[in-house]
Amino acid sequence: MRFGKELVVLLVVLLVLPLVAGELSVSSSQSLVNVGDVLNVSVTISPAVPVTDYVRASLVCGVSEIEFFKSAYGLRSGEVIRLPLSLSLDPAIIGDARGECRVGVRYGEDEVYGPLFVISSLIHTQLELRPSMVDPGEAVIVMGKATKENGAVVEGYASVRVEGIGIEHLFSVVHGAFNGSMVIPSKAKHGSYVVSAYVYQKSASGSVLNEGSSSSSLRVNQIPASISIALSKDSFIPGDDVSFSVLVYDQAGEEAALEVPVSIKNPDGSISLQQLASGDEPVVFPTETSTVPGTWTIEAHVLGLEAHRSFVIEPLMDAVFILENNSVLIRNVGNVPFQKAVSFSIGDTKEIQELSIPVGDTKRVGLSAPKGEYPIAVDMGEGEQVLGTTFLTGRAISLSTFNELVSGGSFVWIVWSFLLALLALLLFFYYRKVKKNAFIGVKPSEKESIKVTSVGSLPLRESTTEKKLSSVVAVQLRELPDAGRSAVEKGLLRAKAAGGHIYVDDTFRIIVFTPEVENAVSVAISVANEISSELTVYNGNASQRVVYGVGVHEGELILDRSSGKLRFSSWGNTLPFVKNMAVQSDNEIFISEGVRAKALGKVKAQQVEGKNMWRVSSVVQRDKHQAFIKNFTDRQFTGSKSSASK
Repeated sequence: MRFGKELVVLLVVLLVLPLVAGELSVSSSQSLVNVGDVLNVSVTISPAVPVTDYVRASLVCGVSEIEFFKSAYGLRSGEVIRLPLSLSLDPAIIGDARGECRVGVRYGEDEVYGPLFVISSLIHTQLELRPSMVDPGEAVIVMGKATKENGAVVEGYASVRVEGIGIEHLFSVVHGAFNGSMVIPSKAKHGSYVVSAYVYQKSASGSVLNEGSSSSSLRVNQIPASISIALSKDSFIPGDDVSFSVLVYDQAGEEAALEVPVSIKNPDGSISLQQLASGDEPVVFPTETSTVPGTWTIEAHVLGLEAHRSFVIEPLMDAVFILENNSVLIRNVGNVPFQKAVSFSIGDTKEIQELSIPVGDTKRVGLSAPKGEYPIAVDMGEGEQVLGTTFLTGRAISLSTFNELVSGGSFVWIVWSFLLALLALLLFFYYRKVKKNAFIGVKPSEKESIKVTSVGSLPLRESTTEKKLSSVVAVQLRELPDAGRSAVEKGLLRAKAAGGHIYVDDTFRIIVFTPEVENAVSVAISVANEISSELTVYNGNASQRVVYGVGVHEGELILDRSSGKLRFSSWGNTLPFVKNMAVQSDNEIFISEGVRAKALGKVKAQQVEGKNMWRVSSVVQRDKHQAFIKNFTDRQFTGSKSSASK
């Protein structure tokens, strides 16, 4: 009976024990932490049976397991304890443990793992540069933001480096931000550079906790710093080509591809050549045997830089000898007076003649010898030169200059002299009859409708002249139907109202704005645009279109004011260049480089491929007189049409 009671008690215990379950759990509110942070977890223990053992907590990341807590506890069945555990995620403790991790806890026979969380060492970084395009020697403002992957702001450092230049600055990161400035070296090469920012945090022991980087682009401009002229040699014989190159170097000493205006001045300072030069193409200045001897100068100017280089054209005494019947014609083809004793050979007889011939002049030496055919040769001391054979008559072998032949009674030379003098007299009177003056423009009279004066038909008057920088508009009317003349006239009226002086040169209408016109370049562009607009409107509605071209240039003109009128003549290549632009354009406006530079912000233009001129795509009308000019020309044009209808 007693055995039966014990069996019943045992069965009751076995049935009740499973209902009294033990508890071991791990919890944490942190799903993302950065290296250097503190990981906080809560461990709850409630054993089902009395247990005395160590509570062990470990950080488990992949195959890596790091025990960070161990403590002995003796607990009764059903007793509950809660352990708040903390782990500093310092590399000295966790090593290189990164990525997805858990906290594992063991107590007695039980073992549990907490929820997954991520350990990161990443810093999100933003970098901004102001400005992003700088000249060498200028400062760049560096600004940036930095946050850890868990969203916390960074307290640390930012190392900013310009790759390729070798400059690096260290900035402090405070409350997740950094800023400062860096000066680009004055000799930094032009081009694009990568600017990188490396942001990091360090522990007390000096090890890197978290890090991140970002980059941005910086453009360093090319600034011409020096200019030089490379010349093949310093001295040239007349007739040789003078070849030289203009080299422009930037801040880093590298060659800059720029077009440079150059001029060559002769010994008296006059300009003999003007053109654009680029470093990859040598400029060739051909000389002749008569080119003036002395020291010549090459000048180059661009963007405030200038260079000068001198070379010498050597003196050359030279002449050519031509046998003409019974005389020898000597022409001075050198660049200095020909003063030399020359040996003339008539057959076997040699005669010496002292010659003095100015530069560019000729002299004739008569030959005389007893009747017969003789070989003729000359010798200037450099070897005998055979001129040919001629038939001579005379009493004895001798030489005579032209004047001596006349005084000696040579009938042939007297006749030739008379004929030449008569011809010269006829040419003189013919020249006076048909003579035309130089290219001079006269301002048209102030009337309601435009009238233009043909260039080249005005008499020269005595007056003072001056060289002035003027703005010039050239309009070439390649095809002008009668119906289109009103549109041309209206455009020219607008030019007149804007202060322009208008002239005709064949198919060209030349409009000159002198320096007295305020903002002459802008006014010239506006007038060119008005003329082109009038013609475009006309062409849009006409069966016979006006074919035209417009060029705008700024250059020097010789201005002559007398009797209240303005005359002008071209200086250098001002008029040829602006005319060439008008010829090159096709129902559009071309402007020169100088005009484009002064009109930045007013016009939009694209460079014409392979040419030093720009095609205008649009013009911003901001002239303060624009409304007045338009109203004036509209009234004038309307009045002209009304008068014509009457």
